Amino acid sequence: MTDDKNPVTGADAADSVEPNRTKLFGLAGAWLAGFGALAIATAPDHEAAPIYLPATLETASAELTRNTETPAIEQGVDFIVRFHPVEEVELCLSMFKDDPEGARRVFNDWASHYPPLAGMNVKKTSYAGELILSWSTETGAYPNRADIIEKQKELQAMELVKYADPDYTAHPGDTP
Repeated sequence: MTDDKNPVTGADAADSVEPNRTKLFGLAGAWLAGFGALAIATAPDHEAAPIYLPATLETASAELTRNTETPAIEQGVDFIVRFHPVEEVELCLSMFKDDPEGARRVFNDWASHYPPLAGMNVKKTSYAGELILSWSTETGAYPNRADIIEKQKELQAMELVKYADPDYTAHPGDTP
């Protein structure tokens, strides 16, 4: 059996460690409490620091704040439409990036044979193979909710359409 006595003091090794550990933890706790109190006492008021922008950005932001006109809102609703494979739609999707006007002509020629697509224009395409079609009522007024739901049902009833969902855009402060 080994002798667990401290050779210097002759006391058990565990007896000499415990009081020192307790003192050390007590000292560390007091130091942390004092440091926390110092941090709270010297903390600055929580005011936002000024943000300095480059001259061009400061000028642009000043011009934006001076403009009080309401931006023009498009008088239509965009629909995200995914079609089943159709040659004309595939051609429109493939050529839209290089020739958007040509792609729109291809779509309009093809869409003229389908009444639910009447008055819809290709606004853009998505990487997922969807067409974003812009639509507004015959009067040019912003469509109400019932008009939008009705148009969605018309589009979804087409056999060529996988899905058609309105792509609502929020305009703060405007309730058409």
